[in-house]
Amino acid sequence: ARTIAGGRYAVFEVPHTEEGVSDFWRDLPRIAAQLPVDGTRPILERYARQKLLAHLCEFCVPLQKENTVGFEAQWVSMPEPCLTAQMESDIFTI
Repeated sequence: ARTIAGGRYAVFEVPHTEEGVSDFWRDLPRIAAQLPVDGTRPILERYARQKLLAHLCEFCVPLQKENTVGFEAQWVSMPEPCLTAQMESDIFTI
């Protein structure tokens, strides 16, 4: 078993296609510029069954603990151009 470090993550829902996943990784620097990303922890890919049935997957980008005040209830919209589907992120805590 592997333990995942707790903390805050911005969650991006993307199409579970080669293009959707590639677009996310290509646009990650632009995405990260808007968030207090914690570069010491890995980005997680999450494949929940219900998301996969809808042809979606999620990328969880770790956020710095000290710079996330005020993000709890906010949605972070992707700047234009959007990826193949509208992408928004939700902030959650493990």
